Amino acid sequence: MPAFDRESDMQVVGLQASLEAIGDETSEIIQEVSYADTTIDALVTRIDEDSLEEREALGLDEPLLDEHRGIYEWFTRVGKRDSEDLFHMSPDEDYDRELVNDLREVGFLKEYDGGRLSAVDIPRHLELVAIEFATAGWREKLNRFYKLRTFTDEQRLIVDSEVATEVTNYTRWFKTNGVGLAALSPDGILTTIIDPTGSDLEDERIARALAEDVYAGEVA
Repeated sequence: MPAFDRESDMQVVGLQASLEAIGDETSEIIQEVSYADTTIDALVTRIDEDSLEEREALGLDEPLLDEHRGIYEWFTRVGKRDSEDLFHMSPDEDYDRELVNDLREVGFLKEYDGGRLSAVDIPRHLELVAIEFATAGWREKLNRFYKLRTFTDEQRLIVDSEVATEVTNYTRWFKTNGVGLAALSPDGILTTIIDPTGSDLEDERIARALAEDVYAGEVA
């Protein structure tokens, strides 16, 4: 029988325990994050100091958001191009010219001789750790990790301590997919069973967007 009556009760205890176990002094934890057509029970962020220094050296001290991000991502897809190629397709050329000028002035776009532009490689200075909590219905959570692995750096399932023995029968699945596993007791003790190995992101674009939104305080 699970130690927690409801998953929501488990999350109340588990949020702080997760932050203390997984995070560092730079970390924050955000509950119930909806992104990329999925919901994450909790997201822990950690600052990558090297990437932050690189970003600061580039002068990129503002988050990349909304319409500006759309223009930036267009240049990441097409490479070095004349901005007129974009404007020819635009439903609002004047507005997009303003966006391009903003990006160029801030430093997200680099200009070359002849007026061509390319996207500057933005160091993603936030590492993203996705956490799912589960009591008796832990099997229902496993499929969610296939999506989360595409745009978060680490993924962890935290289960009720009373069902942990049952879950350990599936250790091969966790190790194969690089997903971490831990058990949480009602008194807030978090015991690691399997460490996550991380994942090679399939969609850096979404990871970058999520990191920028967290940086801007748009995810809470």
